[in-house]
Amino acid sequence: MNFKKKHLIPFLAGLAFLIGLVSLMLPFLPIGWLMIGIALIILLPYLRPLRKVFIWAAKKDDSKIVSRAGNKVVELYAWAHEYQKAIMIQKAIEEQKQDRD
Repeated sequence: MNFKKKHLIPFLAGLAFLIGLVSLMLPFLPIGWLMIGIALIILLPYLRPLRKVFIWAAKKDDSKIVSRAGNKVVELYAWAHEYQKAIMIQKAIEEQKQDRD
């Protein structure tokens, strides 16, 4: 079961990214950027430059929406028993909090 969950997350992130790209081309589906954002946040453990952008965005975000989204991604990876990836994202969130204080 863990093997399936392990590969399910990147697959769903890729699917959300593709849906977002298609939605950008169709004027009656205004969810393109949202889907792309969701996909990129889910792919944080796989792309190091994306983590740096995430930390930067979390520092700039006064409403803490970015941090809350990161916490949801940590929960998703913990559900899939990908604890190393969850810890990696959690460290990025904590680093952002320390830099902000």
